[in-house]
Amino acid sequence: MLVVNERGDAPYSEKVVAGWLRSCRVPGIAVAGGYVPGRSGAASGQEADFIVFTAHACVCIEVKQILSPRDGKLSCPVNGRWSMTGYVGDPVHVRRTDVNPMYQARSAMFAMKALAAAVTGAEQFGVLQKPLGRAVLAHGAVGELGPIVAMSVLLTSRDVVSAVIVLVLFVAAAGVVWLVPSRLLVRAPRLGGVVTELAGGTAQLPVRVVFVLLLALMAVADEFDLDVVLGAFAAGVVLHSLVAERYPRIESSLETVGFGVLIPIFFVVSGMGIDPSAVARKPLTWVVFVLAIAVARGVPVWLSERFVTHGANLGSGRERVQLALYAATGLPIIVAVTQVAAGTGLMSAELASTLVAAGATTVLVFPALAKMLGRRSMPH
Repeated sequence: MLVVNERGDAPYSEKVVAGWLRSCRVPGIAVAGGYVPGRSGAASGQEADFIVFTAHACVCIEVKQILSPRDGKLSCPVNGRWSMTGYVGDPVHVRRTDVNPMYQARSAMFAMKALAAAVTGAEQFGVLQKPLGRAVLAHGAVGELGPIVAMSVLLTSRDVVSAVIVLVLFVAAAGVVWLVPSRLLVRAPRLGGVVTELAGGTAQLPVRVVFVLLLALMAVADEFDLDVVLGAFAAGVVLHSLVAERYPRIESSLETVGFGVLIPIFFVVSGMGIDPSAVARKPLTWVVFVLAIAVARGVPVWLSERFVTHGANLGSGRERVQLALYAATGLPIIVAVTQVAAGTGLMSAELASTLVAAGATTVLVFPALAKMLGRRSMPH
């Protein structure tokens, strides 16, 4: 095996591993000190001691040596602190936010997996790592916030001034919910270590903390007589500031829970709210709603990318159309608005059902059209 980029001043332990790799009979290349960019950008990347490429695998290796060499039995649990007989504290170097060296190797592996997916054009990670994917996420987050706020102000039994005051009070309450745990993590670093230590196995403490915070903000929103969607959105903002940098691995756990359980349940419940007979009685209304959603949500995004300079504009006309199609996909906010409007008597159940059916159509059709455009633009 070929070893490249080896440093002359590397620690003895790394030189030993480099010698083992050179003597390996498996054909491949081992890059010493390879930098792996993170999923959240350059700031979240890290350097791996060795990145090994073979015809069938890619392996990230982190080399650790005993801080104070001595005889003894080294205990290496997967999710717990490592220990050594006759040694007080961590016997090997561990990053401040990690429980043991396995966490460092694991984060390098996840970052390398995301990079490989982006390079090979894999659907889930490749798109999100490209400018188009980042633009979709940015427009999606900002584009959903406006309707949620408008719904909280306009679709309520209060007058506009009272609704705005209640909304400001909710923002203040969400700020308090963010401030308390953030101060605790700063003043009690050991607390963060406990959360990290119990992140794996059957404990999954960070995920449970996330759900407690989500329920707390949804309860606050309900107490202020606001839609729980606003509480969920606020929870996302708070969670990003609290856990995105400290616990980057929690993102994959939340994606598993979200895409594997919660989002499918949401679509099932949304489908139950559609009355096929109501849609069949007025098919033209359904088609008009689909086109109206495309114009109302997609066209402004296309215009902003084309004419408003913000430093990260998409240069390709095809990508701008793809972005507009992704941005025009709108079911969650439609479900939330129609439920509130139908519940307050501002909209008939038949019209609400047709609107939800139109939103479901955008989820089915618009992303498929965007992907077709993307495939046509890929070089053969």
